[in-house]
Amino acid sequence: MPTLTGTTIITASAPSYTTVRLAKSLAPFDWSSTVDVPAQISVSDPAHFVGVALVAQKVINDAPPGHHVWVHPTLLVASLPNGSGGYRYEFTEGEIPRAASGGPGAFAPGTYWLFVLATAPERVTWHLPIRGGTQSLHVTHPAMTSTSLNTSPGPAPGSAVVPMALAYGHAKVGRVAEVFTLAWTHGKNIKFVDGDACLYDGSDPAAVAAGPLPASVCDGGSSGGDAPGNYPDDIVTGGMVSYDETQKLNVAFGPDIGYKDSNEAVGQVTWTAGRDIWLTLPV
Repeated sequence: MPTLTGTTIITASAPSYTTVRLAKSLAPFDWSSTVDVPAQISVSDPAHFVGVALVAQKVINDAPPGHHVWVHPTLLVASLPNGSGGYRYEFTEGEIPRAASGGPGAFAPGTYWLFVLATAPERVTWHLPIRGGTQSLHVTHPAMTSTSLNTSPGPAPGSAVVPMALAYGHAKVGRVAEVFTLAWTHGKNIKFVDGDACLYDGSDPAAVAAGPLPASVCDGGSSGGDAPGNYPDDIVTGGMVSYDETQKLNVAFGPDIGYKDSNEAVGQVTWTAGRDIWLTLPV
C-alpha cells in the first residue's frame, strides 16, 4: 500500500480510486478562496476534471454527547467554472475531528481511499501539507459516482436579487455514500444569502424532477437556514452529507436518494457556479 507524500502525482483514465496510507497527521488546507487556481493542485485537462478526494476508511462519531452519527473524515477538491472560460478549484473538509483547543483538528494517520473524478484521462498533481518527497500513483479501481454542474450568469441590469439553482440532481448510490456540494457566488456588495438544502427519498417525484428548489422553500428532507450578513466579493460554501444504509447516518432513506440545494443572494452578483458530487464508498 503506497504512503502519501508531500507531492502526489495521480493518473486515472476514468472515475477511479485506490487505497493509500497516511503515515502522519494531515493538517487542514489553507488557501484563499479568492484564488482561482491555488498552488496546491494542478490538473492536465481542466475541462474534464471534476475532483479529487481523500476519504478515511475509519469512521468517527460526529454527534453531540449521547448521540451517534458515524462519518468518514474527507478532504475534497473540486472544480468550478469561473465564468471566463477557465476553472477555479475549491475544497471542502468533511467532519474532521476537532482539536483539544476547540479549533480545527487534523486528519489522523491511517488507511484512506484516494479518488480521482474525471470524464477523460487525467493527471493530477496534488501538494499535500505533509512532509515527504514526490511519488506517482495510477488509480485503476472503478469508482461509482455521479455529478451535476450548474452555472448562472448575473441578473439583468438594474436587478439586485438573484435566485441561483446551485446544485440539484438525483442519483442512485450504494449502501455507504457521501454527497458533496460546492457553490461559488461572485459579485460585489453582497449583503444577504438565503439557502435551502433538501435530501429526498428517491421515490419522491420532487427528488427526480430536473429542476431546482424554489428559493427559500424546502419541500422535504432536511432544510438549511438563513445566513444574513455582509459578505466579500467571493462567497464559497461547501458541505457534505454522509449516508449509511445500516447506520442511518443523518437520514433514514433508502439507497436511492436525491439532493437539491438553492440559494438566493442580494447584491451585484455577476456569476454563480455549483457542483454536486455523489460518491459511493467501496465498503
